[in-house]
Formats: sequence, C-alpha cells, structure tokens
Amino acid sequence: MKKHEIILILLLIPAYLLSQDTLSLQYCLESAIQHHPRNADEEIIREIGKKKLLNYRNNWYPTFDLSGQISYQSDVITIGENISIPNIEFPEPPQDQYKINLELNQTLYDGGRTKLLRSIEEANMQTELKQLESDLYQRKSLIKDLYFNILILQKNIKILGIQEDQLLNTLKILSAGREEGTVLSSDVDLIHVERLKLQQEISGLKSQRQAVLDVMEMETGIALDSQSFFKSTNFGDTQSEGFNRPEIQMLNEKKEVLTKSAELISRQRYPRAFAFGQLGYGNPGLNMLNDEFESYYYIGAGLKWNIWDWNQTNREKQIIGLQKELIDHQKMGLIRELNEGQIRYQASIALKKENIEKYQEMLSLRETITSSFKSRLNEGTIRTIDFLEVLNDEKITRIKLSTEQILLQKAIADHVFISGDL
Repeated sequence: MKKHEIILILLLIPAYLLSQDTLSLQYCLESAIQHHPRNADEEIIREIGKKKLLNYRNNWYPTFDLSGQISYQSDVITIGENISIPNIEFPEPPQDQYKINLELNQTLYDGGRTKLLRSIEEANMQTELKQLESDLYQRKSLIKDLYFNILILQKNIKILGIQEDQLLNTLKILSAGREEGTVLSSDVDLIHVERLKLQQEISGLKSQRQAVLDVMEMETGIALDSQSFFKSTNFGDTQSEGFNRPEIQMLNEKKEVLTKSAELISRQRYPRAFAFGQLGYGNPGLNMLNDEFESYYYIGAGLKWNIWDWNQTNREKQIIGLQKELIDHQKMGLIRELNEGQIRYQASIALKKENIEKYQEMLSLRETITSSFKSRLNEGTIRTIDFLEVLNDEKITRIKLSTEQILLQKAIADHVFISGDL
C-alpha cells in the first residue's frame, strides 16, 4: 500500500467515528423537552403575565371618559307661577337639553390593592409555569424507559455478535477437521445451524431496537438510524434529601397565591381616596336657568370606606384558609406516594446488586466451563451438542448479567426521577 493511501485512511477514520451518533440520556431528555409542542408555552405564559402586570400598573394612571346626552323633558321648574314680583320675569330652564362631558378620575390612595394584585398575578404566573414544568417532566419518564430499553437491546445484540464470532471460529476449526477426516459433517452442520439461530436472534433484536428508535426519534426530534449509539449511564448510589418535584413547587405557589389573596380581601376594607373633575359643554350649563350653550367644569376629591360588610371579609378569609388546608393535604398525599416509590426503588436497587454479584460469579464459572469444553471439542473427546449447550448457557448468563446491570442503572435513574432531580 502506498504511503499517501495510508495517510488518507488515517484521516478518514476519525471522520467515520465522528459520524456515528453517540447519545447520552441527558441529551435525549433535554431534546424531548425542547421538541415537545408545549415547550413554547413558557414564553406565552410569561408574555400573558407581563401584559396583565402592565394593566394593573394602569390603576395609578388617570382615566378619561367622554360622554354625551340629548334629552327632552315634559316639564321644568318654574318660579313665576308661584312667586309674582312686579317688573321681574323669572327665567325658565329649557325643556330640551344637550350635554357633552369629559370626565377625569385619578386614584390617590387605594390601600395597597394594586401592589397586591400585581403580586398575586406574579404568583399565578409562577403557578402556571410550574404546572407546565410538571407536565413536561412527566414526559421524561417515557424517554428514560425508551433509553434503557435501547441500551438492553444494544448490549444483547453485541453479546450475540461476540458469540457468533466464537461460533464462526469454531466452525472454521471443525471445517478444517472435516477436511482431514477427523470431524463428522454432522458436527459442522450443528455449529452452522446454531450460528443461523444466533443470526435470527440478532435480526429480531435489531428489529425491536429499530422500533424503539423510531419512537425515540418521534419524541426527541433527533435523527436516529441503526448506527446511532447510546452511551451507558453511570449513576452512583443516590441519597436524596427531600423532593425537588415541580408538582410540589406548584402546590407551594398555589398556597402563596391564596396567602396574598387573603391579604387582598383585608385591603378591600381600607379607605380609598381619589380626585375627579369634569369639563363640559351644553345647554344648559351649570346654571340650569340659563337657556344658552356654555362651557363649564368642576373638580373635587372623594373618599370611600366600607366600614361594615356584614362579616363577609371574615368568611372569605375562612374559605381561603380551608382551601390552603386542601393544598396541604394534596402535598402530603403526593409526598407519601413519592416516599413509597423511593422505598420500592431502593429495594429494587438492593436486589439487583445482589443478583449482579451472583451472575458475575456464575459467568466466571460458565466461561471456564466453555473454555474447557471448547478444548475438548477441538480434541474430539466430546460431542458438538455438548459444547453448544454449555456455550448457550454462557450466553444466557452473560445476557442476564448485562440486562441486570442496565436494569440497576434504570432503577437508580427511577429513584433520581422520583426525587425530581433527573
């Protein structure tokens, strides 16, 4: 081979390796959240909250109202009919009246209501965001299960591929022996049949893997194919303290909204001060006895104070207190369920660790037995079927060990998920 051809191959190898997709669980989880249609809801919720806060700020701005009126009345106040003074005529107000007014109102003091309304709206927005986060967090459970399913299939395909290579090597040795007349053709055929069975198993696992890959691609938006490789996870023993679940945070935000609402109810009893004014033009003006169009205005200030509400405020506060108790009960029930889940996963983790130790010991023995039987097969002292039996036992043990190792990682991931830290 020429020198420049060797250099070209060396340059192409890294490019080939880079072209193979290597995916982590965290990347798949993040991609699933970003790809989900509801991921765009966060921006919408924040925009809605922002506009509502701006509207509450307008409570401190003056309001302007334009109004107009045309009326005709059947009778008016007359003075001359009841009081008669020589040489004096009393004017009469017109029966048809026309008015157009520009009214202004300005809040001077609202008892802190606007500030509390803004605070409640911010808490409501946080509640909606936590609800959204909770809904999206639940999607992680599906991605997690798909990921570990792929890992199991991926590992089992690799194990079966290694065993197929072992059979191929054995087949070559026995085929050479058949040519020399030391091995029966039936023994070679048995190895060949076993290899075909392995190829069938591998094809079946690849088909299952592709089906799971298709679902994963749909959920995450990641382009996946048969060359996509998923990295094994490496969760250590977790000792979580408390829960960081978005559902609990959402319930806390709901309770905060109720706390602020109770304070707002109390503020409704506070006095309110305001200024007002009116600029108008009409016939008559402020002088009802003048039958002419004229402009007019007046200004003033006012105060409103609800000094008695028949105990309505106290009852509304009591209702909020009961609603807060309901939220506390929801939170306690949720935490109980999460604690029960953690206990189940901790028991599953302990069992899988124990199983792994046994499978490792069994596999070590199986490998020794297989190696011994292979040597004896090559020497012609045992039947091919005996070798295939011990080889199949090793394969089953190896698959069980690999599966249990992955399921241990899944159990730990489930434990992390239920804590709210995945």
